[in-house]
Amino acid sequence: MNRFGIKRQSRILIVDDDPGTIRVLAEILKDLGKIHFTTKGSEAMDMALSISPDFIILDVEMPDMNGIDICDLIKSNPAFKDVPVLFVTGHNDIDLETRALTAGAIDFIQKPPHANVVEQRVKNYLALKLRTDHLQKLAQAVEQSSDSMVITDIDANIEYVNSTFSRNTGYSREEVIGKNPRILSSGKTSLETYRSMWANLAMGQEWRGELINRRKDGSEYIESAVISPIRQEDGRITHYLAVKSDITDQKFAQGEIQRLGYFDSLTQLPNRRQFQDRIGQTLASIQRSKLHSAVLVADLDAFKVINDTLGHSVGDRLLLEISTRLRQNCLRAHDLLARLGGDEFAILMDDLDDDYAEAAGQAKSLAAKVLKAIEQTITLDGVVHQATASIGIYLLSGNPEETIDDAMKRAEVAMYRAKAAGRNCLSFFDPKIQVELERQASLELDLRNALGNQQLQLAFQPQFDTSKKLTGAEVLMRWVHPQRGMVSPAEFIPIAEACGAIVPMGQWILGAACDQLNKWNARQGWEKFRLSVNVSPRQLREADFVPNVIATVASSGIAPENLMLEITESGVLEDIEGSIAKMNQLKKVGITFSMDDFGTGNSSLSNLKRLPLTELKIDQSFVRDIGIDPNDEIIVKTIIAMGQSLGMHVIAEGVETTVQEEMLRKHGCTNFQGYLFGRPMPSGEFDVAFAL
Repeated sequence: MNRFGIKRQSRILIVDDDPGTIRVLAEILKDLGKIHFTTKGSEAMDMALSISPDFIILDVEMPDMNGIDICDLIKSNPAFKDVPVLFVTGHNDIDLETRALTAGAIDFIQKPPHANVVEQRVKNYLALKLRTDHLQKLAQAVEQSSDSMVITDIDANIEYVNSTFSRNTGYSREEVIGKNPRILSSGKTSLETYRSMWANLAMGQEWRGELINRRKDGSEYIESAVISPIRQEDGRITHYLAVKSDITDQKFAQGEIQRLGYFDSLTQLPNRRQFQDRIGQTLASIQRSKLHSAVLVADLDAFKVINDTLGHSVGDRLLLEISTRLRQNCLRAHDLLARLGGDEFAILMDDLDDDYAEAAGQAKSLAAKVLKAIEQTITLDGVVHQATASIGIYLLSGNPEETIDDAMKRAEVAMYRAKAAGRNCLSFFDPKIQVELERQASLELDLRNALGNQQLQLAFQPQFDTSKKLTGAEVLMRWVHPQRGMVSPAEFIPIAEACGAIVPMGQWILGAACDQLNKWNARQGWEKFRLSVNVSPRQLREADFVPNVIATVASSGIAPENLMLEITESGVLEDIEGSIAKMNQLKKVGITFSMDDFGTGNSSLSNLKRLPLTELKIDQSFVRDIGIDPNDEIIVKTIIAMGQSLGMHVIAEGVETTVQEEMLRKHGCTNFQGYLFGRPMPSGEFDVAFAL
């Protein structure tokens, strides 16, 4: 490199019929590269082919061939399409400049050439060409690489794939741009692998591993992948680069496909698939032998806390240590230990006693050994950890109608019973619990169809101020089941949250509430009437939550300030920064927020003051005993004072007696909701009750 940062071997071709101009230009540019020249335009093309110039300077007017024709000729050769061409002219003719630029020129300099101007322009264009050549070589290397290369944005949307990717997967660029790489998923890559990948990437670290993927034609293949964050100069991660090699043939040669299908990738224990196959064999054998067998499912207690606080690598090492202990210290010679996934292990005990009580005792004895082995302390990186587990036990009955799913499900039901009993204990299967779980599963199935079958209804519970003026209402959801009748929200809302049905249900509630609010606001004296609509934590986490709310409000025609969204402490704390950002976006259009069930969560005052809240809602659990329990009175008084100090309205829900109302008024509560003022009712009854 020379003092200008340009490579010394740069070749500059000057074509000008004036030797004097050539001498001047050569002197100016001598430090930028090697100078080649000719005074004949007709020789320009041959010289260009001979030296492959990095830069060309052409005189516009020459006797044998003008510069524009020379430029046309040179640019017609693909080898020179990116070579900068600079024209030298003594004229100032717009038409001439237009023709020259059309021919492929990049700039003009006037005769006589000014040394500093010429030097700086040529230097800039040479530097630009150097960068262009570098990028072109890089692009060619990427396109011609034998590895698949994928670039995604920070949200894992594909922005670029190379040709090898298309050949390996069968997907064209057009089919995958904008999609998530999960379109390649076969479903056979372990959840732990993905967790490890995103844990590394979230920390800005490179990840290496193997993925089992599926091509467009349905065939499966294994890739060795390296995924790296792409950082900007300021350190921000804006993209991810995945470089992947197809190692399917190699894995087949090693018998790896079979291993991956039947063994856990972390612990090398049999996986769920192999465990279930063995249960199937056992079910067949016990019908002949009449000996009992047992399925034990052990789930670690509070393992998620370890992963969340110490990282998945520590969690993985803990799982490895536990699997080793169970193998070495707990099993009989023919017992099968498996890892079902996550922090869940299972043991299949065959050839137990033919007496049920004796067989149960044998299973209980082994389960006790498992509990003891797991709860022994483990030291990792100098830090002492102690884990516990909850174990469920199910004795296989030998019933010909009993299935693999029955055995697994009943053992897991027993395990959940052990957790409910306080954890670090064992429990046998209880048929009553199974009946309840099946009832919940049936309810979930019906709930998914409730919206489409128009079984959901809105109810409105009135809200009043201190002068007992009606100010608004809270929107509540009711489910009228065709066979079960009215299903309690306390029963179906948690199920809707767990299965995801709460998201479409919440969107429907918001739309229906806004439509009703528009009707009420249109009536004289009700222009400021406000509705409060509950937003579930799952709704709040949705990426399109804000645009959906804004679109719903706009289509209904209501004034945004007449809509209040009720959020919970727990829902906000799941993603405090994201929640604040979404709330601020909606606040800008006029929508207000209320903190529902305040006082029952874990929000700190520092978090509370950051939230753009208009209202605090005192939970009814504090209101219920306000005149009985002095502690509840203190809590209510504190919440009211806190809300007032932050400039918020405070409303108490669940007000059912005049004593409660008087106590709330005494401490400065300004708004009320509860059976004392009005029960939740359909819109028609609401109209009648308040003479609309």
